[in-house]
Amino acid sequence: MDQTQSLKNATITGFIWRLSQNFGTQFINFGIQIVLARILLPETYGIIALTAIFSAIANVLIQGAFSSSIVQRKKITDLELSSVFYLSVMLSLVFFGMMFAVSPFVANFYNEPLLEAVLRVQAINIVIGSLYTVHQSLMIRHMQYKKGFFSGLAGTIAQGVIGITLALNGYGVWALVFSTLANNIITSLIVIMLVKWKPKLEFSLSSVKSLFDYGSKIFIINFMNAIYTNLLSLFIGKIYDSERLGYYNKGYSFPVLIMINVDGAINTVLFSSLSKMQDDPEGGLKVLRRSMKMSMFLSAPAMLGLVAVAEPMISFLLTDKWLPSVPFLRIIALGCLIWPLSARMQAINAIGRSDVALKLNIALRVIGVIFIIIFSRFNIYVLVLSTIVGEFIIAVILSFVIDKMIGYKVKDQLMDILPSLALAGFMAVIVWSITLLNLSDLITLTTQLFSGAMLYLAFALLFKMESLTYLIQTAKSMLRKKG
Repeated sequence: MDQTQSLKNATITGFIWRLSQNFGTQFINFGIQIVLARILLPETYGIIALTAIFSAIANVLIQGAFSSSIVQRKKITDLELSSVFYLSVMLSLVFFGMMFAVSPFVANFYNEPLLEAVLRVQAINIVIGSLYTVHQSLMIRHMQYKKGFFSGLAGTIAQGVIGITLALNGYGVWALVFSTLANNIITSLIVIMLVKWKPKLEFSLSSVKSLFDYGSKIFIINFMNAIYTNLLSLFIGKIYDSERLGYYNKGYSFPVLIMINVDGAINTVLFSSLSKMQDDPEGGLKVLRRSMKMSMFLSAPAMLGLVAVAEPMISFLLTDKWLPSVPFLRIIALGCLIWPLSARMQAINAIGRSDVALKLNIALRVIGVIFIIIFSRFNIYVLVLSTIVGEFIIAVILSFVIDKMIGYKVKDQLMDILPSLALAGFMAVIVWSITLLNLSDLITLTTQLFSGAMLYLAFALLFKMESLTYLIQTAKSMLRKKG
């Protein structure tokens, strides 16, 4: 078996396990969050959303500079891994102390006294995360996603048991805080046990510097993303209130949860695969194009379908108290259609041009911040929509950059994604029209989901869409091997 075929098989297997990990754990987590949302109040989620930016920045500081380097480097030594491990732990302790110190000022800024204690407890997650950062990177490097599936599943179950128990006993926001902490503890323990690597008692600053030379640009990108992704929450929390922020947070969580599972699984495996094909540009381009098509084929019906079913879904799953989150859900779902295009950024990073990815990301975030500042004077929906417009502008610019860098023509990029978008749009219109029948929420939602799935699959088969054909052929191939 040649290297390309071997990598193809590893990529497919890795994607399946990664997708299983995401859907397996997130399906359970989805059920947990539904139960918690029915018990807890919107302002509870608003308080948690205000703290998200601090945890996100801390995680990037600990992981962002080195995780991608561990995955991308052709060869990695125990000295380099051990050095990264010890540095990550030291950084986590520093950031823990910083969060502990600034928590009173954050609570005072938002006039939310509870934020002080919440931030301090959440800071423990940073230290726990640093203990298995290297182990997770090694799993991705070696495409050991099966191990990630079991560790993620165990952590999610622990999170559910503790979160629901505390919520039912009236602990409010602490149900969310301690359930997340339980998830991290269990996940870290299992990952460390499954990945056969232990840090040695050695440290090299030069090794860290060598890894940082590549990872620094991706680190800056991730750092800006962490700030920007949560910046809107900070504006909403300050300009409006925690209840409105809770509605935005819940509307945001549904489409993003799906995209992390689908597009995130593809991109995680894609980066590892493309990194191994740096000496084969033609083969790398084929992998990129197939990933783009596959991601959009799966993401477009999910996002546009979500727009169509939003109101009966929220009403049935979360009760009518969460209906104000529907407009946010629809806006974010439309914005998430840009996510499959991020595969192009992964390709830039994988060929070692993280400098270009950094420049593009800076442009994206600058445009986004300008839009937030300008449109924050308007109503909250215009403010949220403005961030989507900024991301679309950069997606268009990136199309021309990719054309020039790796020969992926703009016309080809459009033709790779338009069939799935067109079919998903047609499906979404039909699915939305079912709400005009004024049936009960359960019957409406069930009819929408079934008819939408059947309609999309039927037309995909009728038009012999490449992504569906590829999925069927891959499934048949794997079944033959098992047989």
